[in-house]
Amino acid sequence: MRLLTTKAYTFEELTPAAKETAREAYNETSEFHMGSEYMASIKALAAHFGGEMSDWEISWNACAYSSARFNMPEYDDGETRAAWVKGIRAKLKELGTFNRRTLRGNGDCALTGTCTDEDAIDGFRWEFYRGKWETLSDLMQAAFATRLKAGQEESEYQDGAEAFAENCEANGYEFTEAGEMV
Repeated sequence: MRLLTTKAYTFEELTPAAKETAREAYNETSEFHMGSEYMASIKALAAHFGGEMSDWEISWNACAYSSARFNMPEYDDGETRAAWVKGIRAKLKELGTFNRRTLRGNGDCALTGTCTDEDAIDGFRWEFYRGKWETLSDLMQAAFATRLKAGQEESEYQDGAEAFAENCEANGYEFTEAGEMV
């Protein structure tokens, strides 16, 4: 048996090249840690309107195409379109208060209780009040688009140098001089 010793460095003590090596190695082995919350929000929104998210492909780091399919109840010939729209408006109001000028939510997080709810609701609300939709699936696609954009922006931040430095400090990570995690 032999005993090896090595010097350990905090992230801030590393050279710029070693910092980049450390960040790249970490990003290769980690996933977007908020992905499950983002998915829970969009699924809860679909369920709130009586439907479900039935299929999806998501690239949180925006390196591939992302898409989603929704099975949503649609306009029934047994009711007037005005009554159907009024029902959607009522269900939308249940999701919290919003700024009438920007149509952005005030942070009620009414679906899952996490901050990830608001972007999905905002996209749905924006499309609803814009009035250029025909089906609930159209509204859910708008919600998915805003949810995806926000998730990709958060993923990009998490993969970046600033967030990695904060993560290293908060967790007390240490590295070799070359940037390998100890």
